Amino acid sequence: MPELRRLDLNDIDEPPLPVRVAMDEHALADLADSMAKIGLLQPIIVKPVDGRFEIECGHRRFLAAASLGWKEIPALIFEPTELASGAAMLAENICREDITAAEEALLFAQAQERFSLDEAGLVAMFRRSPDYIGDRLRLLREDPEVFGALNRRVITFSVARELNKITDEQMRRYYLDAAIRGGANTRTVAGWRQQWLASQSPATNPGVGAEPATELPAEPTTTLGCFLCGGSLDPWNLDSVYIHKWEREQIIKMLKQAAEV
Repeated sequence: MPELRRLDLNDIDEPPLPVRVAMDEHALADLADSMAKIGLLQPIIVKPVDGRFEIECGHRRFLAAASLGWKEIPALIFEPTELASGAAMLAENICREDITAAEEALLFAQAQERFSLDEAGLVAMFRRSPDYIGDRLRLLREDPEVFGALNRRVITFSVARELNKITDEQMRRYYLDAAIRGGANTRTVAGWRQQWLASQSPATNPGVGAEPATELPAEPTTTLGCFLCGGSLDPWNLDSVYIHKWEREQIIKMLKQAAEV
């Protein structure tokens, strides 16, 4: 059975890999303000490690208490064998504050390495479906730039999944930058991906009796170029601009005239 005691904050260590990788400073300040007014409603959970105590659940409450200058904090002390290490931490953080799928992926990977768990072991520990866990672990194997953007909370999990379906790295980074700067949602990114897929598909011959498809001018499939300078370097800094054809022709005409002067 766990033991409830008041522990000195100096005797408590933070988790080796906190699930709150990107701690929300405003939420932490709100928590500290609430604790200053009404106290701590729920003790933190710790386990003994080498004569000290390591936080299993309640990392944010611990940091809030430290910011308030508290010397002690109520804690439930569990023996390591009494805890499914990591699972309680994840469950508490999901209930108390949304965490990113990237942060979940880090926690799943930590548990998998620490306890040599297979898929079934992760499912049993965290009580999540195989698809749920697999979707998040795949983030670690795919584009690190997409993973970093998700971890910084500048894109959502569903947007990250759509971006990782784009197999061309140059185009994926281009769309990632566009999604970050434009705040694109999943539907928008899925539309971009479909456009990219369409540009990769070879033209098919029309069937018997079918009207021939209208021929379109050939366009580059994976290489983007600047409309003004024609350069294709640094494509993720290109902007998508809509312009009437006749106005584009006028701009091209003026550029040619300027070049001839």
